Amino acid sequence: MEIKIKTNLVSGILFLILSGVLLAVIPAQIRQTYQQNQYIDAKAIPQMVGCITALISVILIVKSLVLHQETIKVYAVKPEMMAVLYFCGLLFYLFLIPRLGFFLSSLLMGVGTMAYQKVKSVKQWLVVLAIMVVIYFGFSKGLNIMLPEFAL
Repeated sequence: MEIKIKTNLVSGILFLILSGVLLAVIPAQIRQTYQQNQYIDAKAIPQMVGCITALISVILIVKSLVLHQETIKVYAVKPEMMAVLYFCGLLFYLFLIPRLGFFLSSLLMGVGTMAYQKVKSVKQWLVVLAIMVVIYFGFSKGLNIMLPEFAL
């Protein structure tokens, strides 16, 4: 199964939504500075970026719908679903870090990634596990950086 996406239309709509969110959030996130004769304040650059993004998004939508200038990308569903599955694994890893600690959850993520990639070489599995151990001890002991610990 394949999915066909009109790139100008889809990117135009997505970035129009993004610029709308940006322009809506700016007043709440950046306080107004009150100085006389100040034409550019802290809000000016983000507002310009939001307006330019909205303008370019509208141009892309017009190119797609009115001028019919469109590039169509075709995506196979199976490889994309595999990427989505791996992304879910990364989210699960982020969920595990506060509960199992950095070391154990990273070991599980390394093992899960190796299984996901269907790696059969024992040597590669040992290298990944050794790298996880080196990273953990390098940061926690060598650089004295506090990493999340096991806490159920």
